[in-house]
Amino acid sequence: MRAVLLLFRFLSTMVAITISIGLCNGNLGVPCKESERQALLIFQKDLEDPSNRLSSWVGEGVCCNWTGVVCDDLTGHVRELHLNKPDSQQDLHLSFGDFYVTSTWLGGKINPSLLSLKYLNYLDLSYNNFQGIQIPSFFGSLKSLRYLNLSEASFQGIIPPQLGNLSNLQYLGLRGYKLKVENLQWVSGLSHLKKLDMSRANLSKASDWLQVPNMLPSLVELHMAGCQLDHIPPLPLINFTSLAILDLSENTFDSLMPRWVFSLRNLVSLSVKGCGFQGSFSSHPQNISSLKELDLSLHNLCELMDLDLSFNNFNGNVSEIFDSLSVCGPDKLKSLSLGSNNFSGHFAEHVGNFKNLSHLDLSANSISGPIPVSLGNLSVLTELLIYDNQFNETLPESIGQLKMLTVLDISYNSLEGVVSEVHFTYLTKLKDFVGKGNSLALNTSRGWLPPFQLSRLWLDYWHLGREFPMWL
Repeated sequence: MRAVLLLFRFLSTMVAITISIGLCNGNLGVPCKESERQALLIFQKDLEDPSNRLSSWVGEGVCCNWTGVVCDDLTGHVRELHLNKPDSQQDLHLSFGDFYVTSTWLGGKINPSLLSLKYLNYLDLSYNNFQGIQIPSFFGSLKSLRYLNLSEASFQGIIPPQLGNLSNLQYLGLRGYKLKVENLQWVSGLSHLKKLDMSRANLSKASDWLQVPNMLPSLVELHMAGCQLDHIPPLPLINFTSLAILDLSENTFDSLMPRWVFSLRNLVSLSVKGCGFQGSFSSHPQNISSLKELDLSLHNLCELMDLDLSFNNFNGNVSEIFDSLSVCGPDKLKSLSLGSNNFSGHFAEHVGNFKNLSHLDLSANSISGPIPVSLGNLSVLTELLIYDNQFNETLPESIGQLKMLTVLDISYNSLEGVVSEVHFTYLTKLKDFVGKGNSLALNTSRGWLPPFQLSRLWLDYWHLGREFPMWL
């Protein structure tokens, strides 16, 4: 009896495992709908596919097993098309000639046979090369779509307002410098939208570029970098309070930064790089003395992980920035970019409390005084950029404790004193070290071998001792 019971348990377990495997791999053996299979074949026929990416789209095969096709486990209806260019990031490192030889993009025309995919809720055509055709207006009839990504796919011209009919849409990617709109009124119908990326699209004629997204209370991410915007309209009432990521970088506002930005309490990432914004940051809001010294307090941004204010005209004491960011606790911040502004004052000693900071850029400001010893506490810091400032005294030995550091640029300051082996003790990952434009002296033993292998080293104006270091 015991043997029978054990056998029963074993068989039950095997059946459960078999069912589990079947559910996890639901596309296998599920016949797709014939009408949808035919629709995909018609769609494929109009595509250009130089690398034969869609070679599995042939014959009488089960279309649910075709490359990029995802079907419903139970019904066999096509639910998702993942046809984005798979190596888009790798291509960034290719030479011009290799880019075209090895590319795996799709191109050609987009056949309206896709309208036969009544249950399609996910369509990704990003990073392909559709050679300047317009985004098809019939996309607005794919009513089941929740995800639509057409970014950087070489579409051109006016974005069809019919996309506003996609009332179930949660993600809309329309990044691309050849795209443009006259207005964004059509976006107001996308009441479930969580992410909108229109970076690089020409929005210069869309006077409602901010008011319309503000009507979307579910919006979590808004990306409008490089959209040729030059004016921020007033927002009497803030509705997109769920906003966690806001990217307005590389526009030309040349104005005071709007206060409403700092009331977005759920912001995790804020980028206004290169916007020409002005204003003074303060950790003491009550000290505002005039509109020209508009207080831009960071007190309320307690969820902030990534802050990029670089390439603007911000001013004030840099220590005030760190004071403001410390109010809610410094543990969440991972990246801080303040480069190329007009910040002054001394570098805050309590920077060492920002234990999760991996990127710190204070370059090209007027920050003075010593480099804080507490920098050595930033155990996950990978990039430290403090070049082109007025730092003085010596380089603290605690720099040698930054085990994750890959880039260190201290060039063009007023540092002096000795840099010894201690300064490099744990810098095993260091790749770029730029120290030129300082009055520092390198003092290492003749046979010393550094713990790192550098790709770039600039030590112009340093005193290297009587004997040239062998490791150089």
